[in-house]
Amino acid sequence: MRSINSLTLKQKGLFIIGFLLAIELSMVAFLAVLLYQAEEAVRQESAARDLVAGLNYSFLLSEKAHDAATYFVGTGRPELSKRFFETKTLLQSELKELKKNAEPFPECRESVAKVLSALAKSEELWTRMVTLRVSSYGPDWDKAGALRESSRKSQDQVERLSSFYALQDRTAKIVKHKASENLRYQAHLTDLLIAGVGANIILALVLSLAFSKGITSRLNVLVDNSKRLATERELNAPLKESDEIGDLDRVFHSMAGARNEAARKDRALTDNARDVIFSLEGGKIIKTNPAIEESWGYSVNEILGRAPEEIIDGDTEQFKHELNRCSQSGENLEARILRKNGSPI
Repeated sequence: MRSINSLTLKQKGLFIIGFLLAIELSMVAFLAVLLYQAEEAVRQESAARDLVAGLNYSFLLSEKAHDAATYFVGTGRPELSKRFFETKTLLQSELKELKKNAEPFPECRESVAKVLSALAKSEELWTRMVTLRVSSYGPDWDKAGALRESSRKSQDQVERLSSFYALQDRTAKIVKHKASENLRYQAHLTDLLIAGVGANIILALVLSLAFSKGITSRLNVLVDNSKRLATERELNAPLKESDEIGDLDRVFHSMAGARNEAARKDRALTDNARDVIFSLEGGKIIKTNPAIEESWGYSVNEILGRAPEEIIDGDTEQFKHELNRCSQSGENLEARILRKNGSPI
């Protein structure tokens, strides 16, 4: 696996962008999961509310069917018989829908089965009452009336009501639980969104600062090396990175090596020369070769830092003027030098 130091600046930039993108995608994935769970909780809460509404409506229809059947047996009014059978049809349809709505809630299936069983028994009793009342007179009339009284006090009626109330209580708990789940998922979504945005901003700042600091510090090394190269001083230790800045630093070190090699050869040439060779800077002698001791009688240390006009034979002001002119034009300048003992060369 490649080290981070071996990457180019472009690759490092792409690495940071890719890393931040991976964090973003992870956060989006977590948000998607929480959002799905929140939507599922909302859907189940809605289904639970539909179940409660269907249960209440079924209970209302069962009461209407019961009342229509008992009042018809007591009064014999035909519209009550019609109302009973219409309500019975609506109730059967609503019970099918109630059973369907209870499917997502396994904890309600047993209670729904009890309600359906109790309603089936009550519905059978009510139908017998109405059928006997419609088709019978005399003793059978009294039988229908007895069935009506029995339906008011029967265990079937008690089972029907108790099973309805039990299912209603259970579905109410489900609605409350799903609503609580929905609020919890919404809180998690909010917390994750805030934490994700905050973490992403902090991470982006940290990576950006680390990246820029690494570049800035190494650029400072390059600037210092360029100054050292210009003043012929030893360069800083080579940078380890293999990016563009590291390549440029290696070029500086290569140039410094070539300069040092050229300087070594130049020193070897001047040190072994029989003629006097010296360099000027700011009007002062800053460098010379050992031949000056034999030819001029000065030691190297004695001549360094002195102005050339101090050791010439002639008008010093004229010499300085000519020296400046020749330095600018590149012409040669001839002058007579005085040895240390004062004799001219």
